[in-house]
Amino acid sequence: MSDRRNNDAYRYSDLTVIVFGILGNLLVIISILRQKNMLKNNYYFLVLQLAICDLVALIILVLHVINFWFLEEPVFDFTKFYCIVVYAIAIFQVSGIGMMLFISVLRYRATVHPLKPAVSRRKLKVVCAVVYIVGFIAGYGPSLPLCLLTSNDVHRRYDGIGALIISFFIPVLFMAVAYFKIGRALMKQNKHIKSVSS
Repeated sequence: MSDRRNNDAYRYSDLTVIVFGILGNLLVIISILRQKNMLKNNYYFLVLQLAICDLVALIILVLHVINFWFLEEPVFDFTKFYCIVVYAIAIFQVSGIGMMLFISVLRYRATVHPLKPAVSRRKLKVVCAVVYIVGFIAGYGPSLPLCLLTSNDVHRRYDGIGALIISFFIPVLFMAVAYFKIGRALMKQNKHIKSVSS
């Protein structure tokens, strides 16, 4: 009985987090799209792309969770086609990480090199397209064999390690270095402003 309660607590808390994530990303998308002048800003354009990636990934995840965790009998069986559709979540997860990394690059550039001209919208769209292509290759490529191969224990292990490196280790390290340099540059600017004003 306690195992069932623990399982129910996990399922319902997981579903609650996913639903609030969907609502939050929807609100971000609606608020940015309603104010057209915000889309002219590169930062908000990238935030919109990030929110879209998160929203699509969460919608796929909530459908999967409801199908297998909450229905007496799943509407969709776990076939190869279903597996391919569910693993598409990896495309948007990796693309979202790419958007976060590019946001940190823009912040670094604006803080450390404030006099450089802003990135053009055309270049920004090219970068976003490249991020989605890399998301498809790096996210979907390693996951797809899990659906197509019958015995994939070795591949599953390496896919998990690759996901940890691509999704967690490299982005966290990159953003830690970028924001450390941003913080150091802001401290130098603050000291310079104080010395000039005194």
